[in-house]
Amino acid sequence: MSPARLGPALAVAALLLPAGAAPAQNGLDNLVGIATMTGSCERMALPDRDLTRECAGRIGNSVHGDSRSGFAFFTDRAVISFAGQDSAAIGDRATLHVDEVIISRTDTGAAPRPQVIRATGACIYTNPYAGVSTITCDAAAREGRYSARFRSDGRPPDVQRFDRQDSAPSRK
Repeated sequence: MSPARLGPALAVAALLLPAGAAPAQNGLDNLVGIATMTGSCERMALPDRDLTRECAGRIGNSVHGDSRSGFAFFTDRAVISFAGQDSAAIGDRATLHVDEVIISRTDTGAAPRPQVIRATGACIYTNPYAGVSTITCDAAAREGRYSARFRSDGRPPDVQRFDRQDSAPSRK
């Protein structure tokens, strides 16, 4: 099933985290929120191909209680995620220190099997509540460079927070 058919929060949660791992290993026990935004994908590239024309007009962001976070960029066939340690904002900008790129194929008809790639890089992003925001991710891995850039349409993100006591999402 493609991310377009899943609810945005479920798509982000399912595709940002490695499949088949126990909850403590895949981060679900530490997931505190998911945000989705609409806008335009200005760039998406893997070491061996440019996916900019395939990149969808939405982005996902997962937030974990241990300061880890991830940005998910979507196509009809895959989700490319940049994951790592988040930092505090300085002014209107913040940085996600990327240590993994996660590629999840969604066109196989089976549950996504994420490929986790060790990488070094950063996602620089601006405040999504201050109007149009941008997310620019660049990371280097043994295989080459991964990059993506997204510009929001200025609407605030759709945020779902997870209450750890009952695991039920609440919408903001």
